[in-house]
Amino acid sequence: MYLADEFRPRATIRGGTAMFAADDAIALVQEAHKQRIIILGIDTFRLTEKATEPMMDHILDLSTRGFFADDDWGQSIQFIQERAGQGFHFEIVLGDAIEIGRSRTR
Repeated sequence: MYLADEFRPRATIRGGTAMFAADDAIALVQEAHKQRIIILGIDTFRLTEKATEPMMDHILDLSTRGFFADDDWGQSIQFIQERAGQGFHFEIVLGDAIEIGRSRTR
């Protein structure tokens, strides 16, 4: 089972995308850190009963740099914490697990 599947019951699902409240998003990032799963990015949304509004000014994209940094998990948590009081939900985009600088398939 993939990590995202384990957390899916905590998510609000819209259009097949799992979006998490701040506390659950942070828990997901923390578990990814424990399992050494790369965070590729975080997309932020405002959810209402009738709408899903992407917050284009609140995106963390770690995938375009071409490398993984050990502080990406901490940066991801900080990104979520800075927005937690605004009622946003977060899509956490996960990559592969890593092994001391080498990627491996899952």
